[in-house]
Amino acid sequence: MKKQKKKEDMMSKVIAISFVTLIIIVALVVIAGVYFFGLLGIFKFVGVTYTTTGAFLWFVLLVLIVGSIVDLLSRALISLFKPFATSALSRFILIATIDIWFSWFAVYTADTFVKGITLSFGAEFILASILFIIDYGLDLKVGSVKVKIENNT
Repeated sequence: MKKQKKKEDMMSKVIAISFVTLIIIVALVVIAGVYFFGLLGIFKFVGVTYTTTGAFLWFVLLVLIVGSIVDLLSRALISLFKPFATSALSRFILIATIDIWFSWFAVYTADTFVKGITLSFGAEFILASILFIIDYGLDLKVGSVKVKIENNT
């Protein structure tokens, strides 16, 4: 009887772990798909063409890798200069300038290494600006608006 209960407990744990793993995989695939098709849409909007889908995938992968490394440097630089920005406007301009510059560097680096894609400077700058807008929009503090919830019991 105890062996049967242990098998049922083990089976329920395996099912739970499998289900959680499946949810994580689906979430990662959805995020990667949104990023991939989002960049594809931006490329169509800007008028950039690419030779193969493989070249576009390499470009996206390089932008993610280089962008992650460069983002750490830009965050450090923003933290270093943030005390000098006294107003909200000057803080936004500081963040925008540094973040767009570093995003452009990531896009430029990926463009240089991937031969199947050729972006003009304007397209690189527009892509870097759009990446900044998305990043800045996602970094906004959701908790900055306080909502009072009353208990009506």
